[in-house]
Amino acid sequence: MKGNVSSHDLDNLTKQMGVKGIEALFVKLTFKYFLRKGAYSKSEMAGIITKTAFRDFRIEEAEVTLSTCLHKKSMKEMRESLDIAIQIQQLAL
Repeated sequence: MKGNVSSHDLDNLTKQMGVKGIEALFVKLTFKYFLRKGAYSKSEMAGIITKTAFRDFRIEEAEVTLSTCLHKKSMKEMRESLDIAIQIQQLAL
């Protein structure tokens, strides 16, 4: 779920789910007051991902959801980065 999803979008989702009555009320309350509070916006998700080892990512927004596709460095690329870091450290000594 997107953290910045609108109440209107959540209402539409609940209607699409086909829930009615007290069940619809509980679903709406769960989405609005529990799940949305723990969800991230697209920019927040991008900020989190940039702090990881994933070299490339794509975040797609839908009406209510965020979908992420992550690409991690290969072992060869990670070894090359480590070798470069070691060489830089040795030059500094």
